[in-house]
Amino acid sequence: MATSDRTDERLFARCLAGVAVVTLYRVAMLPLARADLYTDDSQYWLWSRHLDWGYYSKPPLIAWIVHLSTALGGSDDPFWIRLPFPLIHAVTAVLVALIARRLYGARIGGIAGFAYVGLPAVAVASFSLSTDTPMLCCFALALLAYLHLTEKSSVGWAVTLGAAIGVGMLAKYAMIYFPISAALAAILLPSARIAWRDVLIAAVPALVILAPNVAWNAGNGFATLHHTADNTRLEQGAALEPLELIDFWAGQFLIPGPIFFAAYLIGLRGVRRDRRTAFLALMSLPTLAIVSVQALLAGAQTNWAAAGHLAALVLGVAVVAAHRRWLIAALAINLAITAGLPV
Repeated sequence: MATSDRTDERLFARCLAGVAVVTLYRVAMLPLARADLYTDDSQYWLWSRHLDWGYYSKPPLIAWIVHLSTALGGSDDPFWIRLPFPLIHAVTAVLVALIARRLYGARIGGIAGFAYVGLPAVAVASFSLSTDTPMLCCFALALLAYLHLTEKSSVGWAVTLGAAIGVGMLAKYAMIYFPISAALAAILLPSARIAWRDVLIAAVPALVILAPNVAWNAGNGFATLHHTADNTRLEQGAALEPLELIDFWAGQFLIPGPIFFAAYLIGLRGVRRDRRTAFLALMSLPTLAIVSVQALLAGAQTNWAAAGHLAALVLGVAVVAAHRRWLIAALAINLAITAGLPV
């Protein structure tokens, strides 16, 4: 192994250690939190006391997570209700590191993983209950599995891909952006295609895992799907809302921090020159484009495009990592938010 490779591997390990440190800090701050459960948090906790395959406004995974945590802790204290969420983000950070490492090497991989755990949106979501948290973890696992399958056919990775999509759909229906993006990538980018055998294998666990929730919806008038449709407000009639679109895009700079998102947008210029850039663009832009249309027609919440930010972050880090001062500034801004938010 060359000296530069050893240096990059050490940086990768240190960045993962940084993920652990940030996560331990968040967990240590949880018992000191004075804020009561938010409205959504309380709703998810109430669901956790009556387990089912679906609920009025969301799929069931978040209720199952809270149920497991409070059962293990033997308490309904807010600490045990919130505890899984910073831990899930830590897992997602490791998956992001592995994705970026596979595409760009150990140095970019380590930085990307550490950058993820310090994102402003992650800092907020680590102290509240959000369906985005487990969905993003599943999205990252699906993305890693898909990358492996583009290189070599594998039953194991195909099953992992399907399971990640299925569980992700039980977390939040926005997981549907993954197969949409992957299909577009396969159509437009030869290097992003996987074997049909792997597609069919992946479909089996995805459908098996999702089937009980579909059955629950069918038995309850498709309540969750109707609620999701109601949130779009499109049934009330669409009208062009350019200010809503501007507001939505302004919010996208807040999710990963302004420097990383700006770097992502700059990095998109390389889609024709670099297959990695093209792949990450196709795994992020469809989500941003779809929600942008929603924002223009009827408004959209900032986090509705969260699924597109994993690939966007990897590309943004790859761009910023070549500029040391900007990288330090991006990490410093986000870590200041991470450290200050719990206080």
